Amino acid sequence: MAIHFEKFSGGPFQRSVNSLRVSIDRNLIIRMNRYTAKALGHPEAVTLYFDRQHSIIGIRPARSLDPEAFPLLVRDGYRFSINAASFCRHFRISVVRTERFDNPELDDEGYLRLDLRRTHDVSNNRKRSDARQPTA
Repeated sequence: MAIHFEKFSGGPFQRSVNSLRVSIDRNLIIRMNRYTAKALGHPEAVTLYFDRQHSIIGIRPARSLDPEAFPLLVRDGYRFSINAASFCRHFRISVVRTERFDNPELDDEGYLRLDLRRTHDVSNNRKRSDARQPTA
């Protein structure tokens, strides 16, 4: 019997306390950690941008009074979220499961850049392709 191992290249779980962590789920909610919100300046709202050619979402701090601004909702003081459904529908961005952006970055112009081509699945509802599942 030939065995074909696949190397796991994800590495161990690392706490997200001192790094930018951003994800988007199937409900089109963008979530970020406290460190990311701090890097943006803890704004009350943000504006969303999209580069169609490179499939990159841009997020910038905004005043909550701006009509185009999306509220940055705070959960438990350390989790932040943006309901981006209207934005995603407009640009035809589709998300099937929760995806974490691999390398979110804050550029010199104040944009938080999220590359939709560089994500990985972090959803909890993964189904095994083989009916035989290992036991714990």
